[in-house]
Amino acid sequence: MKKLAALVLFACAVAALVFAHSSKAPSAGLSDADTLRKMSRDWADATKAIDVNRLGQIIADDWKYVGAYGKIKSKEDALNYVQTRDIKLQSYKFGPMDVKMMGNVGVVQGSITQHFINAKDGRHENYSSVWMDVLEKRGDKWVVVRSKGNNIPKD
Repeated sequence: MKKLAALVLFACAVAALVFAHSSKAPSAGLSDADTLRKMSRDWADATKAIDVNRLGQIIADDWKYVGAYGKIKSKEDALNYVQTRDIKLQSYKFGPMDVKMMGNVGVVQGSITQHFINAKDGRHENYSSVWMDVLEKRGDKWVVVRSKGNNIPKD
């Protein structure tokens, strides 16, 4: 009986060590700040691909965007715009992104230059803008909850 009890205790100790080691193993994932930077790129990729399902995962249901002139847009507005607009994103280039983490909230500020083609007349258009997104970690997932953007005037 003593041998059986010792064997059970030994098995429990080994299991506890294995569990403790696996939960403390270094994460192969990204830091929160890098995750938020990646989400900005994912948003641009999804826009280029007109992937409203992916955009719907990135943008929170209660998301709001404030445009340059104070007009407020919802998630529904954004998804509809991506699907129906005449200009299609062809390429983009991000400038540096600054990330400020505050617990389960992160703020990302950056700039982007985007190249579009107008589907109606084939005209090429370039736009540069600065933007800021506020993201919140809900459960184990980050989502964009607020955004602000301004086009940079062309010289």
